[in-house]
Amino acid sequence: MKLALYANIVSPHQMPLARELARTVGEDGFRYVYVEESEPGRAALGWSEKLEPWCVKAPDAGDIVETCEVLLSGVRDIGLFERRSARGLATFCMGERFFKPLATFCFAGRVFSVPGRFRLFHPGYRRMARRFARLLARDAKFRYFPVGVYALRDMELICAKFCGDASVAHRKSTLWGYFVAPGRPDLRAAPDPDVPVRALWIGRFLHWKHPDTAIRAVCRLAQDAHGRGGQPPVVLDMHGTGPEECSLRNLASGFEDCVRIMPPLPIASVREAMRAHDVCIVTSDGMEGWNAGASEALEEGMRVVGTFEAGATATILPPEELFHAGDWRTLAALLSKGRIPGPGIGEWTAAKAAECLLSVARI
Repeated sequence: MKLALYANIVSPHQMPLARELARTVGEDGFRYVYVEESEPGRAALGWSEKLEPWCVKAPDAGDIVETCEVLLSGVRDIGLFERRSARGLATFCMGERFFKPLATFCFAGRVFSVPGRFRLFHPGYRRMARRFARLLARDAKFRYFPVGVYALRDMELICAKFCGDASVAHRKSTLWGYFVAPGRPDLRAAPDPDVPVRALWIGRFLHWKHPDTAIRAVCRLAQDAHGRGGQPPVVLDMHGTGPEECSLRNLASGFEDCVRIMPPLPIASVREAMRAHDVCIVTSDGMEGWNAGASEALEEGMRVVGTFEAGATATILPPEELFHAGDWRTLAALLSKGRIPGPGIGEWTAAKAAECLLSVARI
């Protein structure tokens, strides 16, 4: 079997799956074809890792994405998919939401969004969605791999509108995600019940990631503890940079004993930091298609609390560990429960994903 993974860049969040596929089908039968280099900011954090021999930049890869027996594409190229369909070749398109919110904003402590389905008013986007849905309905060898439950719901809407049958989305889809490298939870230090819960937030300081929610929750817990003459029950370490950094530092002013805002971590240091903390916090709204950090934290044995709106947390976590984006009060209540053991990564591993993909390819 000749199999290719096609993506915009070589991503550390795709490489674990790529390595599993290369191991399974053989290096001669696998290629990771990428379109462009990582942007400088990501490269500085370690995204430009040493490439494997089967990583090939387009157009040096030749016509492999056109002619390989199985293509797993993270590039939404409808023309490519239609050409492969005409040749009778198997094509799997993996992707985040078609209808991510057009914009999000906070008002009175709540997060509101402009629905992404308004994109269908754009003629070009509407044509693309129609072609995708109709190809999905008619070609037995074309499947969709939605990254998270919301990507699947978006496809239901598209199939209902352009095929008259939302069930096409379920019959022709396999729920997907970002499958990160295996963790080493055995390296975690035993928790000390006499020290505060150690919470971790990692990411870019962007408004739609709502990092302020984590600060507000931890500061409220600290205020309550101070009122009783006690110490903060949760200490929050935030690693990142971005346009919200100044406002976050102002928000945390006076709470330096429980909130530390620090520079972003190189990829090589993220897992070590996770093993040194108890709880990973994901505060993003629906602009977050997945969230590889949540997957990494689960791999490292952390408890993860996250939003109903982010792809990874909504898909993997139990409902009792979820809160709505911007709802710092519920987040504070979740954090007050302490070091509850996390559910683990379960079936969401690169090895299981490779096994699933090859199983579907052989149908």
